[in-house]
Amino acid sequence: MAAATNVQGLEVTRLSGSLGAEVRGVSLEKAGPDDADRIRSLLMDYQVLFFPDQHLTPDTHIAFG
Repeated sequence: MAAATNVQGLEVTRLSGSLGAEVRGVSLEKAGPDDADRIRSLLMDYQVLFFPDQHLTPDTHIAFG
């Protein structure tokens, strides 16, 4: 696995050469508008994002979306 880098205050690890990244350093359950902007920017760069160790209820998942 590639080394993690700090991108916009988040720990981001590229998962493959063409797309995908693992993102750490944000709680999706407590994410605010600034977090959402950073995540959208990462999504544009990496196309697919994985957020390990997040424990979202259906309601918090909807609220984040």
